[in-house]
Parts: sequence; C-alpha cells; structure tokens
Amino acid sequence: MKVRRRSAILAAMETMHDSTLQRHIHSFFSTRSLIRLAMLAGVWLVMTEGIGGSWLVGLPVIILVVMFLSDEQTDDNRPSISMAGAAAYLPFFLRQSVRSGFDVALRAFRPDMGLQPGLLSYPLGLPEGPARHLFVNSITLMPGTLSVLVQGDTVLVHALDERMPVRLELARLETRVGAVFGIKPAVTERD
Repeated sequence: MKVRRRSAILAAMETMHDSTLQRHIHSFFSTRSLIRLAMLAGVWLVMTEGIGGSWLVGLPVIILVVMFLSDEQTDDNRPSISMAGAAAYLPFFLRQSVRSGFDVALRAFRPDMGLQPGLLSYPLGLPEGPARHLFVNSITLMPGTLSVLVQGDTVLVHALDERMPVRLELARLETRVGAVFGIKPAVTERD
C-alpha cells in the first residue's frame, strides 16, 4: 500500500517538476537572463582580475543569481531597467569603489585621521523594491559612509566625517540609482 501511495506522489511530483523545470529553463535562457549572465560574469572578471580558479565559486553563484532573478520576477513585478542608466552607473560604481578605498587608506595613514564621526538620517526618495535596495547597498561605496538601518522611508547612515557633504552625495547617488530603474526619486525635505 505504501509503495503505491509513494509512487503516486512521486508521479505527481514529477509532473509538477517537469512543468516547473520547463519554466525555469525557458526563463533562464531568455534574452534578459543571458544579458544578466554576461553582465555579472563581466563584473566577476573585473573583481577577480581574471584569476581562473575564482570561477569555481563565481560561476555557480552567478548562475544561481540569474536563475533566482529570472524565476522570481514576472512581467507584472519585474523592475524596468534602463540600459543607459545602468551603463552610466557601472563606471560610477567602479570610480566610487576606488575613491572610497583611497579615502579610507589615506585616513588610516594620517596621524590625526581627520575623523568626526556621526550618524545622520536620510529620507528615501526611491520606492520600496530593487531601486531602494541598490541605493541603500551603494551608500557604502561613498567615501567614509555606511548604511546602518532602514526604517520606513528613512535610512540611517554612519559617516566618518560629518563635515563632508554627505547629504549632497546621497542625493546624487539616489538620482543615479533611480536612473538605472528609470525612476526619478521623490524630492523630500533634506535639511
């Protein structure tokens, strides 16, 4: 009795699995997914400086990310990505990464370090979703800043030096991230 029951359950799962597998395969090989795969592979290549052994980790992660994005996003809830905005963001991302690294390195070698740390609240102008997530995660690219907490429509940011124009830089960053998704951030009152 258990054998028949188990085989019926397995048959049902295989039928369900076949249609799910077909959907995964179809969405993974879509043009959008292949573009994502190429872009992520390019970023990985730059980050690892082309070290061959790094692909043992990088390729499976890239494939899983592309599969997740192609599976979870339907046409109804898929964010619209502006290729022009994304193309403008990539060099900005690389430039800010280098700039931030140099800033921290210079501060580490200065005797006085030039620090005046503090926390500031920044009202978010991007809607909830991928654009906001990218913005909050990109805050760390700015020299001397780190996103600490998102609460409602506000992000708490730690700055190594409050004297720096952090709010202005955040507004510029938010505009660039918004451009990736074809969104103009809502203007909120920002001290």
